[in-house]
Amino acid sequence: MKRAFILFIASFLLISWTTDADARRRRRRRKVPKKEQVNKRAAAAISALTGKYKWGVGPMKVVKLLTANLKKDYIRQIRKSRSNPRAQDRLRAELKLKIRKVKQSYFKFTGKSTGWDSSIVDDQFAHNNQESIVVYLEPEQQRFFFFHNGKLYKQFIAFNADHKNYKGLTFPQFLGRLIKAFGAGKPEFKKDLAGQSRLHHVEWIGLKKVHMWAVDKSTIYGNFCVVLFQNDRMEKVVAGRKLTGSSRQRGLDPLIDSVTKPRKETDY
Repeated sequence: MKRAFILFIASFLLISWTTDADARRRRRRRKVPKKEQVNKRAAAAISALTGKYKWGVGPMKVVKLLTANLKKDYIRQIRKSRSNPRAQDRLRAELKLKIRKVKQSYFKFTGKSTGWDSSIVDDQFAHNNQESIVVYLEPEQQRFFFFHNGKLYKQFIAFNADHKNYKGLTFPQFLGRLIKAFGAGKPEFKKDLAGQSRLHHVEWIGLKKVHMWAVDKSTIYGNFCVVLFQNDRMEKVVAGRKLTGSSRQRGLDPLIDSVTKPRKETDY
């Protein structure tokens, strides 16, 4: 009886050890997620381009920062025009109008038809996925802030190709300026309707999983564009769209492709 009990215990220990060893082997076989290759030269430049708008803040916080910037700029101009009351009145009216436009630019994509569905950012959002936008017109560019569940996760900056800083440049020349500032990026190629492989964007990766894309929209909209997004938050947007079944009217947001499909590692 004693011998049978000892054999039972030994068998139990052997099975436990084997099971534990198998578990350890499975854990070793698990793929460790690859760390993103941060472009150290690009990190500081991406942070500067992102500005004071922290990822995860709400739309009203962004509106508050934007209106504060406007007030600061116009107060400076108004003070310079002390000797011209008429000019001061004009500047105050301009300030009031711009603040109203910023506040009114906040929009939730709830499925209702909107002008944004046929715009330069028509591929940057989806309806019925708790997504929203705030828009700000700057002297050299137009900046679009995108939110998911009330949290900032992406900025889309459209540079005016007719502006003196960019006028006459081709997209490769625009890329050349970015490369000087950010270092080499990684290109992503996609096939067009004719089946020809064409450059879709060039990507840089900064700190805290913040990605930057350079995108050419000069042919249709006359703009060179930069997209900044926090990849972790972008993944949540993708998950939300899959869960709700929301889709773009003109196809999926290209950022979704970057999250769900592997990138080419060739340096540009």
